Amino acid sequence: MVGIALALRREGMWGLSAYGVLPGLQGSGIGKALLEAAIGYGTGCLRGMICSSHDPRAARRYRAAGFTLHPAMELSGLVDRSVLPLVDGVREGSSADLDLCDSVDRQVRGAGHTPDHEFLMEFSELLVCDQLTGSGYCHVVDGSPALLSATSRRVASRLLWEALARSAPAASVSFGDVTAEQEWAVDVALAAGLSVYNEGYLCLRHMRPPTPYLPSAHFM
Repeated sequence: MVGIALALRREGMWGLSAYGVLPGLQGSGIGKALLEAAIGYGTGCLRGMICSSHDPRAARRYRAAGFTLHPAMELSGLVDRSVLPLVDGVREGSSADLDLCDSVDRQVRGAGHTPDHEFLMEFSELLVCDQLTGSGYCHVVDGSPALLSATSRRVASRLLWEALARSAPAASVSFGDVTAEQEWAVDVALAAGLSVYNEGYLCLRHMRPPTPYLPSAHFM
């Protein structure tokens, strides 16, 4: 095996889940062929999303494939537990909430995530907020949001604060693929004591950055 590309189709949305070529063979055309095959799998899908690294060669390929490159940030560090607010309206979720999660996803990004939610629940904690003023969810892994979607910034902020509160006191948290449209997340992270760094790109085709939304690198 010299390279791999893994793509997903979810209700009319295409996403690139994994993509790589052995270092010694990069630049030989293998990556281009793999990406073309992966994109071909998305024939008929209107929207597309890729969470890209800062590798300029990858960015060039994604742009050539018709994706808009949105510069992204990574937020990481130790959570300042002295500033954690008391969050209300957020509870632990279960498989009974997956229809709610998909409903939120369809409103925010135009497509549900099933069966991604089922897989994520095997190693993450699901947080849910469902109120008259809005709904949302967050998959949390060791205090870091692995995937977050909400119908309002207020709900999204509550979920992110609660996710950060689930981190261990001495453990660093991090999440990336945060674009300028997600300033609510940047504000929460900076208030919690995290640092902001330049990352890669959120690459989108035929769609604007969904918001409030924090994508998963592998499930978009």
